[in-house]
Amino acid sequence: MYATIKKLAYMTRTVRHSRGWGHFIRFLLLSMAEKAPGGVFRMSNRKKELLYWEKQLSGMGSFSGTMAARIDLSRQKELFPMEIMEYVGKIKADSPGKKKAMVLDVGSGPISLLSWGCNQGLFDLITVDPLADDYNELIRAYGHGAALGSAKSVQAASEEMGGFLEPESFDIVYCNNALDHTTSPRQGLEEMVKAVRPGGYIIISGSAHEGSKEGWDEIHQHDLYIENDTLWCKGRRSDGKQLASGLPLVAVSSMAPKEFFGRMRVVFKKNGLKQCAE
Repeated sequence: MYATIKKLAYMTRTVRHSRGWGHFIRFLLLSMAEKAPGGVFRMSNRKKELLYWEKQLSGMGSFSGTMAARIDLSRQKELFPMEIMEYVGKIKADSPGKKKAMVLDVGSGPISLLSWGCNQGLFDLITVDPLADDYNELIRAYGHGAALGSAKSVQAASEEMGGFLEPESFDIVYCNNALDHTTSPRQGLEEMVKAVRPGGYIIISGSAHEGSKEGWDEIHQHDLYIENDTLWCKGRRSDGKQLASGLPLVAVSSMAPKEFFGRMRVVFKKNGLKQCAE
């Protein structure tokens, strides 16, 4: 009980100080409405997502401890997926004259897990998220703008990001716990293929069978999983299909989950040669 009261007091002080009394009252009402039984109150997915992340920033969310590491420049390395450095190294080996690899983080959330690498100058980073501008505003409202680092952000859904990015301009495309939240994972993957250069890599990671785990609720309409060393996708009422079938990709690495809902990862390499302008 004491811990809960302490947490509530910290949240009240943080939200009120950062965004004022008016916003604090709205934040409190939305938090209460979200927990109302029987779906009495309905919120858009956008509002739910922003409310979720504001809870993490204000110390009330179940993920707030990890969020603290995301916004603390001295702790970002704790969350950085070191496995990506293997492919940054491969890019440098294949292109000795290249100064830095160009990396795209698709569905990055408020602060990319790759921020530490970008801030250390290991590669250049562009992030894409449907709520990128809203997230940036939220992060700055809480005084953590420095955590965004030098990464550039683009507000777009993964299925539409081709309209905002130069084709074949990235060496590595990274997507963690986001592809299964899209309307069409296949279309999202197709856009990643367009964004990455030939010889570049697409790294997809996250939890397997998220749709099943979340009861096919709203943004969780797809199960992604590893089978036969490649990525598969199925819906609540559809059979599984190889997500990369017919695309110029070859799976060069895969990590199947040890448990049904465990962590998984697959790495694709794009085949083909870059089209040269005449």
